[in-house]
Amino acid sequence: MRTDRWAKSMGRISRIGSVAIASSIKENQQQPCITCTTFNILAPIYKRIDHEDPSCRESDYRAFWLARNHTILDWLLQESSSIICLQEFWVGNEELVNLYEKRLGDAGYVSFKLGRTNNRGDELLVEDFNMHKKF
Repeated sequence: MRTDRWAKSMGRISRIGSVAIASSIKENQQQPCITCTTFNILAPIYKRIDHEDPSCRESDYRAFWLARNHTILDWLLQESSSIICLQEFWVGNEELVNLYEKRLGDAGYVSFKLGRTNNRGDELLVEDFNMHKKF
């Protein structure tokens, strides 16, 4: 399987439910290295939860998006990559933004955000681990 070859040669792929996440972390790394994890976290404003009602979005149900994003954060912190890139980060929800900034900030990450030019409510979030702490 192509995914298995990639995982062995380039890094690894982890799963959260049915979603695969790519990471450049190699097992048994002997020397310090910079690692990067990238993940499209699917902003709750886009995630449909009822196929019969396409207007029904995860963003309407706080418990759903909050639990899913706690799981994502748990995984990201476990990976402890040097750089984390998150696509479709929901900037329109202050509670979610604060959650990511708090948990990742407490772990030593600094946030950089790049908004979409079409103002759709999501953006790219890049978390950079404070390198002098790691090396």
